[in-house]
Amino acid sequence: MRLRLLPVFVLAALAACDDATAPGADRLTMDEITDLSVAMVEADFTLTGDLGAADQIGTAEVSTADAPITATTEFTHTRTCPAGGRIVVEGIRERTFDRETRSGTMDFSLTKTHEDCARTVRNVTITLNGAPNVQVDAHHAWQNGAPVGLQTLSMVGAIDWATDDGREGTCTIDIQATFDPELRTRTVVGQVCDRTFERKTTWRGRHR
Repeated sequence: MRLRLLPVFVLAALAACDDATAPGADRLTMDEITDLSVAMVEADFTLTGDLGAADQIGTAEVSTADAPITATTEFTHTRTCPAGGRIVVEGIRERTFDRETRSGTMDFSLTKTHEDCARTVRNVTITLNGAPNVQVDAHHAWQNGAPVGLQTLSMVGAIDWATDDGREGTCTIDIQATFDPELRTRTVVGQVCDRTFERKTTWRGRHR
């Protein structure tokens, strides 16, 4: 079985805002924060999904046992950012998998370090660097090959940011994101640079 975790369309404020004491002209707008954060959180769910799927396929190929599998794996992974730079990801994955029922769980605890990681939102390119990093914890579960229960992701840490129009600052973040595959809802709550927010979204159509 090839596990494909949800492409989560979670809305969050992940990694870009200014120091709360900075002048207003140096602040990222809430639209910029939200657009950047949507991409960041979605990328993290995709990352943990890809890592989990690769690990599961490898285990299934080499294992002949029918009993449920439990495994803990350390990993290091580098991702290229859309407008240049990279993110270095280091962490631990704990996984259970029952091939007979096509069910299991995956839990991740990882550290992301941004290194001149750039992304363009609303015609502004924002470059991120770790200050020093962001800690990410994620939980995925599936049954009969489909996501089941709340899929969760949290982010805590700090990032330096700079825009190509001359703004810059440091952002502390504390984000909690959830995806409910049964209700087809995504919810993100948290505090970003002393800005508290909550965003809930519901969608229709088949989730893949």
